[in-house]
Amino acid sequence: QLVQQEASDQKVAIDVSIAESICQAWIDPDRLIQCFLNLYLNAIQAMPDGGTITITAAQKRDRHIIIGVGDTGSGISTDRLSKIFDPYFTTKNKGTGLGLAVVHKIIEAHQGRIEVKSNLPRGTQFDLILPCHQSKDREETK
Repeated sequence: QLVQQEASDQKVAIDVSIAESICQAWIDPDRLIQCFLNLYLNAIQAMPDGGTITITAAQKRDRHIIIGVGDTGSGISTDRLSKIFDPYFTTKNKGTGLGLAVVHKIIEAHQGRIEVKSNLPRGTQFDLILPCHQSKDREETK
């Protein structure tokens, strides 16, 4: 819903698939919304002629949540892929180069990690991997 109108204006479909049973994670919802907003806007901008954003969420066997944000855009070249989380690195005329750096910092602050796969010339996949928290962990920190 955060970017539905902008996606619609650019003929970008949004496909969401969330597993029925996912463990809980301790998150700062405002900061995670900021992550997703940055990823969604980047995906939309990577598809000026339309395409699809695929959003998935599932639990991995190793007690982690994996949230995927993929697009059918042009992909990211190998030489740029290693720099995308660097502050001020941008390939956009109007970009600040801070969006993905912020995403990276927020996920790290949640004890998570990001994996990126680019399928040139068609699409990029960002996987945000966050640890599950057991209820007894929550009680110990109260």
